[in-house]
Amino acid sequence: MKTITIPPQAAEVNALLAQARGGDILVRTADGTEFVVSEVDDFDREIARTRQNAKLMALLDDRAKQTETVPLTEVNAPRPERIDHSASGTAAEIPGSRLLAAPAA
Repeated sequence: MKTITIPPQAAEVNALLAQARGGDILVRTADGTEFVVSEVDDFDREIARTRQNAKLMALLDDRAKQTETVPLTEVNAPRPERIDHSASGTAAEIPGSRLLAAPAA
């Protein structure tokens, strides 16, 4: 986004901007081109900076293309407890898993 500083001498432009301080305005030129004039706040600036982050935009584009989803019931399902194998030296079956324990040596 390009920033243009309006000098105090530009009375008509400053009058237009003063109107925009009270709310968004639509400006239509003689050829029919339309522009929205709106006061920008810190949130608007943050959005503009975020949109300039190419890596973030690429990540969001990739995520938007994903078609595979996880059902809510699966997300909310209880997770199996973790088993600490370090103390026993043996493996055990993890509940809900298809993997079986390795035989003890």
